[in-house]
Amino acid sequence: MDPQFEYAYHYLRDTAFYLQRPFHLARNRQRVTETDAGRPGFAVQLRLVALDALRSEDPLLDHKGIAALAVVGVVEDIPHLEQLVAVHPDVTRTAIFEIEHSPPAG
Repeated sequence: MDPQFEYAYHYLRDTAFYLQRPFHLARNRQRVTETDAGRPGFAVQLRLVALDALRSEDPLLDHKGIAALAVVGVVEDIPHLEQLVAVHPDVTRTAIFEIEHSPPAG
């Protein structure tokens, strides 16, 4: 496994990624930007890990993947998120909005 991908994988699993409050979104974006500055390419790998997490059986990991995509996602990720609106309606709609209106962190 690519060390950068593995780092992003553990980062997503072990970091609190939530979107319940506007502060969470700003904090997530700040942390990803800072990490990417120290590990160039981290944000790209986090996006790939987050997309993979959307297929997880673990609802918490799903949620973290969606929250991460709100920060690092691109327009091409929206169809993947739309499939989860019924399961995680608020966080998924927030992620889609952020992808449509903000550039990815990193």
